[in-house]
Amino acid sequence: MTLVRNPVLPGLHPDPSLCRHGDEYFLVVSSFGYWPAIPVFRSTDLAHWTPIGHVVDRVEQLDLHDADLSDGVWAPTIRFHDGEFFLVVTIAKQRTGERTLLFTTTDPAGDWSDPIDLDATGIDPSLLFDDDGRAWLTLSRDAENPELGPAEITLQEFDPRSRRLVGDVTVIWRGFARDTWVEAPHLYRSGNGYLLLGAEGGTERNHAVTAAVSEHIEGPYRSDPRNPLLTHRHLGAAHPIQNVGHADLVDTPSGETWALVLGTRPVHGHHVLGRETFLVPAVWDMQGLVLAPGDGQVPDRVEIPGSGPTSPGTLHTDRFDGDSLAADWLSLRGPLGERAATRARSGAGLRLRSSSELGAVDGTPAFLGRRQQHHRFSAAVTLRPDGLVDAAAGIAVVQSEHRFVSALLEQRTTGDFQVRVTLRADGENRVLGAEPVPQGASWVRLVVDADERAYRIAVETDLDAGTRADPGIAIDTRLLSTESGGGFVGVVLGPYVEGRGSAGAAVLEQFDYRGVERSCDDDDAAVSDGELRYSVAP
Repeated sequence: MTLVRNPVLPGLHPDPSLCRHGDEYFLVVSSFGYWPAIPVFRSTDLAHWTPIGHVVDRVEQLDLHDADLSDGVWAPTIRFHDGEFFLVVTIAKQRTGERTLLFTTTDPAGDWSDPIDLDATGIDPSLLFDDDGRAWLTLSRDAENPELGPAEITLQEFDPRSRRLVGDVTVIWRGFARDTWVEAPHLYRSGNGYLLLGAEGGTERNHAVTAAVSEHIEGPYRSDPRNPLLTHRHLGAAHPIQNVGHADLVDTPSGETWALVLGTRPVHGHHVLGRETFLVPAVWDMQGLVLAPGDGQVPDRVEIPGSGPTSPGTLHTDRFDGDSLAADWLSLRGPLGERAATRARSGAGLRLRSSSELGAVDGTPAFLGRRQQHHRFSAAVTLRPDGLVDAAAGIAVVQSEHRFVSALLEQRTTGDFQVRVTLRADGENRVLGAEPVPQGASWVRLVVDADERAYRIAVETDLDAGTRADPGIAIDTRLLSTESGGGFVGVVLGPYVEGRGSAGAAVLEQFDYRGVERSCDDDDAAVSDGELRYSVAP
């Protein structure tokens, strides 16, 4: 047996859905306004997940050019049936489900189909391929009769051959609490009947997994009297895992049942990592499904069969020397394109051309991001001053297009260089400070060091390698938290080029990210409450 630490997918990996094909498991999560959309992962043990591609990576598949980062692609569900993978997903605009799309493939690591619009209204669609050969779509929508509750789960038959919905729409459940939204419906065969899982209480601290059962596919569905089946809302603000909900189930080849759920890891009431994917054991008893048997909580450590690898942390370096960008880089709303991101002529390095501003609500700025996956990390962008052309360039730490911090190298009118640190919040750009760069530096490294309390900016050059100039700027992590900034996403950080014209550009030499993750045997270290030298708090 192997002890692994939860979450099994840290950082911005919300709304997990998974299926099994043979001895392999395939997982997808929400991607919102980021591109490429709907990342796909593969695993053989449910704990160690390898990224294998994206469902949406061609511009003709989906247009997100005007999507707010917390709109876009919501809550995909993946299922395997008769040699084919089916994926249904919501496309949201202004926090409302606008379209329900279907994608298919025979190889989840390869190309997925162009989407089919299923003409279904709601969010969080899911599919059940039943034992009798019929298939069904469930989703959540606003209740037609608000007196019965704010939301309802609907059921409609799906024809896998024609890729269309057929027959009437039936309301099968309005949730357990009735006065809160019910969402994330997943329907399963359970013995001679059916199990319907939902999520209630909102996506924040009152989030919960609830359930209903029925002997017949179209109902009536009876709320499980043990509801909620899983929640942390009763554990208090100090518990390290919060916002638990949105469960999907899978059976192993040996007959065990596991669940993946989303959750967050706040520090002092705020979380910056976004909603993450956690692994939870499950069993069946005479009363039905039991999640996290024993203590009813998402464990911070999970014991899984086998002896898979464990990782004490993450070390990533990208010198941008391949023929294309690595698949785990993210951009906003669409691909940067060959003109915007090209290899530097010298071989290594990436030339980024300026585009729309990072604070714009549409378009694709010259920003490449990776998910923040650790509370404690160090990230850095290395670039050459002589590679700047009518632009400022460096690193950005992005909570959303409405709230981010950037540390950018720029040339002043006097001809020398400085690093300018700017906060974008409440519709305004606020310059927090600047650090001069020594004359004659051939490269500059812009560094963000973080812990549970602050993001700290530092500057290195080849003239003082091994030492860091510190402009004394520490941005309180709460400022870039979901609780402060809103939305549904977590922090993403990476290189950014801010142009002073359409021809603005910069050459990026290298990006480094080192995350610190303590061993499963270590106790969590206390977070210091000492004063920050300089802080910007919400």
